[in-house]
Amino acid sequence: MVEFLGKLMVKINERQENNAFSKLPVSHDLLDLAFNDYLGLAKSEAIFNTVS
Repeated sequence: MVEFLGKLMVKINERQENNAFSKLPVSHDLLDLAFNDYLGLAKSEAIFNTVS
């Protein structure tokens, strides 16, 4: 387990140094379901217009 945590910390540090480390924005009244937008739905005009 200690070896795993060490490797994990190395990867985290590499991501921070390469500006590839993301942080979730803090919002107390909203739930962001599109932060990891793997399907591209967050930028869909059709979905935006439907839910607006």
